[in-house]
Amino acid sequence: MKYIYTLLYVAISAMSFAQGNLQFNQVLTFVGNTTETNIYSVPPGKVAKITKAIQKFSSTSSYNLEFTFNGANNPIGNNDMSGMWLRENDFLGSIVGSSPYDNKWILSVIEYNVIP
Repeated sequence: MKYIYTLLYVAISAMSFAQGNLQFNQVLTFVGNTTETNIYSVPPGKVAKITKAIQKFSSTSSYNLEFTFNGANNPIGNNDMSGMWLRENDFLGSIVGSSPYDNKWILSVIEYNVIP
Protein backbone atom coordinates (compact mmCIF):
# COMPACT_ATOMS: atom_id res chain seq x y z
CA MET A 1 0.00 0.00 0.00
CA LYS A 2 2.84 2.31 0.85
CA TYR A 3 4.30 1.81 -2.64
CA ILE A 4 1.00 2.70 -4.29
CA TYR A 5 0.85 6.01 -2.40
CA THR A 6 4.48 6.73 -3.27
CA LEU A 7 3.88 5.98 -6.95
CA LEU A 8 0.71 8.10 -6.94
CA TYR A 9 2.55 10.99 -5.25
CA VAL A 10 5.39 10.85 -7.80
CA ALA A 11 2.93 10.72 -10.72
CA ILE A 12 0.95 13.74 -9.45
CA SER A 13 4.14 15.66 -8.74
CA ALA A 14 5.46 15.01 -12.23
CA MET A 15 2.20 16.13 -13.84
CA SER A 16 1.94 19.32 -11.79
CA PHE A 17 5.50 20.44 -12.48
CA ALA A 18 4.87 23.95 -13.86
CA GLN A 19 8.38 25.28 -14.30
CA GLY A 20 10.70 24.70 -17.20
CA ASN A 21 14.45 24.38 -17.29
CA LEU A 22 16.61 27.41 -18.00
CA GLN A 23 19.11 27.42 -20.84
CA PHE A 24 21.66 30.24 -21.16
CA ASN A 25 20.92 32.45 -24.16
CA GLN A 26 23.04 35.62 -24.12
CA VAL A 27 24.56 38.46 -22.11
CA LEU A 28 23.29 41.94 -22.93
CA THR A 29 24.71 45.32 -21.92
CA PHE A 30 22.88 48.59 -22.51
CA VAL A 31 24.44 52.03 -22.05
CA GLY A 32 22.71 55.35 -22.60
CA ASN A 33 22.29 58.95 -21.61
CA THR A 34 18.65 59.56 -22.45
CA THR A 35 15.30 58.92 -20.85
CA GLU A 36 13.55 55.88 -22.24
CA THR A 37 10.36 54.27 -21.06
CA ASN A 38 11.64 50.91 -22.27
CA ILE A 39 15.38 50.25 -22.07
CA TYR A 40 15.00 46.49 -22.01
CA SER A 41 12.02 44.18 -22.43
CA VAL A 42 12.18 40.43 -21.82
CA PRO A 43 11.21 38.58 -25.02
CA PRO A 44 8.52 35.86 -24.96
CA GLY A 45 9.76 32.44 -23.88
CA LYS A 46 12.68 33.91 -21.92
CA VAL A 47 13.53 35.10 -18.43
CA ALA A 48 16.31 37.49 -17.52
CA LYS A 49 18.51 38.22 -14.55
CA ILE A 50 19.83 41.71 -13.93
CA THR A 51 23.49 41.54 -13.03
CA LYS A 52 24.03 45.29 -12.69
CA ALA A 53 21.90 48.43 -13.11
CA ILE A 54 23.41 51.85 -12.42
CA GLN A 55 22.16 55.31 -13.23
CA LYS A 56 24.20 58.46 -12.61
CA PHE A 57 23.20 62.08 -12.76
CA SER A 58 26.13 64.27 -13.81
CA SER A 59 24.96 67.02 -11.45
CA THR A 60 25.92 64.80 -8.49
CA SER A 61 28.92 62.64 -7.80
CA SER A 62 26.90 59.69 -6.53
CA TYR A 63 25.45 56.80 -8.45
CA ASN A 64 21.77 56.05 -8.05
CA LEU A 65 19.35 53.40 -9.21
CA GLU A 66 16.46 55.31 -10.73
CA PHE A 67 14.83 52.87 -13.10
CA THR A 68 11.15 52.18 -13.62
CA PHE A 69 9.77 48.65 -13.57
CA ASN A 70 6.91 47.74 -15.96
CA GLY A 71 6.03 51.39 -16.47
CA ALA A 72 5.58 52.23 -12.78
CA ASN A 73 5.62 56.00 -12.24
CA ASN A 74 7.82 55.75 -9.16
CA PRO A 75 11.48 54.86 -9.54
CA ILE A 76 12.77 51.75 -7.88
CA GLY A 77 15.01 54.06 -5.84
CA ASN A 78 18.41 53.51 -4.31
CA ASN A 79 18.06 49.75 -4.04
CA ASP A 80 20.45 47.23 -5.46
CA MET A 81 18.80 45.54 -8.44
CA SER A 82 21.61 43.01 -8.88
CA GLY A 83 20.17 39.53 -8.95
CA MET A 84 16.61 40.67 -9.76
CA TRP A 85 14.80 38.24 -12.06
CA LEU A 86 12.43 39.39 -14.80
CA ARG A 87 9.82 37.22 -16.49
CA GLU A 88 8.72 37.49 -20.11
CA ASN A 89 7.25 40.89 -21.09
CA ASP A 90 8.65 42.66 -18.00
CA PHE A 91 10.49 45.85 -18.92
CA LEU A 92 12.79 48.43 -17.38
CA GLY A 93 12.83 52.15 -18.17
CA SER A 94 15.00 55.12 -17.30
CA ILE A 95 14.14 58.30 -15.40
CA VAL A 96 15.68 61.64 -16.29
CA GLY A 97 16.94 64.49 -14.14
CA SER A 98 16.63 68.14 -15.13
CA SER A 99 18.19 67.57 -18.56
CA PRO A 100 18.13 64.40 -20.66
CA TYR A 101 21.90 64.46 -21.08
CA ASP A 102 22.51 64.67 -17.33
CA ASN A 103 21.25 61.13 -17.10
CA LYS A 104 23.68 58.27 -17.76
CA TRP A 105 22.88 54.61 -17.17
CA ILE A 106 24.20 51.12 -17.71
CA LEU A 107 22.26 47.90 -17.54
CA SER A 108 23.72 44.40 -17.74
CA VAL A 109 21.38 41.43 -18.20
CA ILE A 110 21.75 37.66 -18.66
CA GLU A 111 18.96 36.15 -20.77
CA TYR A 112 17.81 32.54 -20.46
CA ASN A 113 15.52 30.44 -22.67
CA VAL A 114 12.73 28.64 -20.80
CA ILE A 115 12.71 25.00 -21.94
CA PRO A 116 9.43 23.23 -21.04
